[in-house]
Amino acid sequence: MAMTPEEMDRILESVSRGDVGMQINQSMMLAIGFLFEQETEIAIKLLEKAADLGFAHAKTTLAGIYQFGRGVEVDTPKAIKYLEEAAEAGDEAAEFNLGLMYYNGVGVKFDIPKAIELFHKAAEKGHGLAQCNLGIFYLDGGVVEQDLQKAIKLLRMASDQGIPIAQFHLGKSYEVGTGVQKDIKEAVRLYELSAQQDCPDGQCALGLLYIKGDGVAKDPAKAFKLFKKAASAGNGSAQYCLGCMYKYGTSVAKNYSKAQKWLKRAADRGVNEANNMLRTLKKLKAKGEWF
Repeated sequence: MAMTPEEMDRILESVSRGDVGMQINQSMMLAIGFLFEQETEIAIKLLEKAADLGFAHAKTTLAGIYQFGRGVEVDTPKAIKYLEEAAEAGDEAAEFNLGLMYYNGVGVKFDIPKAIELFHKAAEKGHGLAQCNLGIFYLDGGVVEQDLQKAIKLLRMASDQGIPIAQFHLGKSYEVGTGVQKDIKEAVRLYELSAQQDCPDGQCALGLLYIKGDGVAKDPAKAFKLFKKAASAGNGSAQYCLGCMYKYGTSVAKNYSKAQKWLKRAADRGVNEANNMLRTLKKLKAKGEWF
């Protein structure tokens, strides 16, 4: 049942005592609890109170409510307004989220330089995802000039904060020796950390090492389990590897129907090798050689 105005007033009055820091803490704790309970109206009032008291991150939270329509109608302009105000006040989460909106052109004009500027501000304050994004940008050299030294530094900082996709990219750098000295043991360590957090890229990369026996004991059964997890999460490379394992009967009973299913999914995700394998299966089916 929805909360009455009188109940809301009593709650707002209860968080209006004590010093500013205490009021902000109480308002934020209650707001998060009410959001969890889907009591959005009172949560918004509490967040607005915290924001009025100077807590910028409250505006970042309000932005998320309006951006994704959590208990309210989606209102992208209002979300951007809150993010701009919070970013101006130096909230790193707002800087990162606003950067994403500029990077994707959501509710604002598509502006890569502005996005990069905001990511840098957030990264300098220790925002892990901002560090990760910038690290990948500097690694690839697409949207910024390639700088492997910066890339490795940023990816390492993000990885140390437990960002799984950063652990994957840093692991790949160690596997192939991009920007660092090649170190397959370090690659395995980072892939394992990434895979343990259900990162499909990390799972697939680790699976490939188990197939090859590179840095780890060769173990196709472990590889199969890793590929299956990553493939089920939509990773095209893992779908291709899983399809190949079913086709050749590697650590699993040979099954052309399952091979075809996974190879089709991989092909739909742009894995060109999957199309070649599908053509081979088609020929086998035409000959009646079907498992």
